[in-house]
Amino acid sequence: MTDRETWILGNREKDPALSVEDNARAIEPGYQLMTEEQRSKVRKEVEAGLALWPSHGDGKWKSKLLLRDSIATSRCSRC
Repeated sequence: MTDRETWILGNREKDPALSVEDNARAIEPGYQLMTEEQRSKVRKEVEAGLALWPSHGDGKWKSKLLLRDSIATSRCSRC
């Protein structure tokens, strides 16, 4: 699990009717200032995060391993 995936699932838990667009706005500061191409990438990220719902939703994600994005990126760039 990444931080952003936990935010996406957490947003859905708080509001099951939350749209992909609104979830994208919630996880990405400055969403409204992005180009449509950038917004599309964030919406796809939200959709991928929501695809985890069957196995990680309803709070199950809280017991999963949380992978810090910045650490993983840093470690993998040295590979």
